[in-house]
Amino acid sequence: MKAPSTIRKRTLFLVTLLFLLCLVVMTSLRPQTIKCTPAPPSSTQMFAGYQVIDLGAVLRVEDLAWKNTDGLAVVASNGTSHLWIYYCSASRAKAEERALITLKEQEVYRTIRVLPDETAAIVTNQRFIYLDERLQEKRSVYLRNLGEIQEASLSPTGNRLAYVQEEGLFCYCLSDDSRQLLVESGKNGARSKPTQITWIDEQTVGYRYSTSQGALSCGIVPVHQDGQPYYWEECGISAAMGLQYAGMESSHDPSIVQIKELSSNRDVRYEIPNHVLCALVEGNQSLYPITLDTQSGAIYFNRIDTSGGSFTTLFSLEAGKGSLNTRTLRLSPASKLAVELYPPHEGNSKILLVDMSTPIFT
Repeated sequence: MKAPSTIRKRTLFLVTLLFLLCLVVMTSLRPQTIKCTPAPPSSTQMFAGYQVIDLGAVLRVEDLAWKNTDGLAVVASNGTSHLWIYYCSASRAKAEERALITLKEQEVYRTIRVLPDETAAIVTNQRFIYLDERLQEKRSVYLRNLGEIQEASLSPTGNRLAYVQEEGLFCYCLSDDSRQLLVESGKNGARSKPTQITWIDEQTVGYRYSTSQGALSCGIVPVHQDGQPYYWEECGISAAMGLQYAGMESSHDPSIVQIKELSSNRDVRYEIPNHVLCALVEGNQSLYPITLDTQSGAIYFNRIDTSGGSFTTLFSLEAGKGSLNTRTLRLSPASKLAVELYPPHEGNSKILLVDMSTPIFT
């Protein structure tokens, strides 16, 4: 029979070991926080990857879509009866009008998708408008049985349409004319209908929604029949969905940007003092948070290396130089960022291009 002292020692050892294991597990689950210091804006420093393209007209930019690594499709409107389709070349810094589309009565633009063969498809609340390789109108297919489409996004191949109605988020398959409800409004942590939908891949849709606490959060849902939504409630007023990552403003501190890896739910927090997240776009092994300095009013274009976690400010737009229509932010395969630039004074519509692969200030 073992001595009581030996049993006590072994028990104490096991309890200590169990405590250390629990501590390791809790530490691994705790979000990692990285403190970041954006480079200050300076009018004397020139950024080699910055250019502005003038559309040559005063129009409302509805959407942007990269056609290839150099060419950008721009959809603009007069707000009522017509859509203008432009082709912008990044290398030539020039915009060319390619098509003028007349909208039907009560027809409203919803989305554009460049298809794998470099043709494109525009979706309105009434029809698909197919464009050829030169972005000129080719044919239309009318949507007769889907009802009122409030928001829409075409899948990468153009075979599926994710769209929002009052009842929730739906998916329509063009090949077999089938329709399914993906996310019901007011369910799964949402207090309202989904909004700002985007395709993660051909099988998965990302979306944003208002939580029961009133915050704007995001979720993902597969399009197969048994798919269940996955969502986050712990974010704050600003959220952005990438293809592999979800980025959001912390509900506890607006200077902290939370970034979650969708595949593993790994949570890394980047603390950017006096900044708030405006938008998040994703590139090859990098995330690009666009942040606003609440003290100076400057807009910062930053890069996060997802493998090493490093944070770099690439470019900053000083207060008074204009503002961004973040709804139009699009990143090309070559890491060029395009966004509508609102000039500080009245003038022609402009597109800002920022090469996010360019090294820091040159």
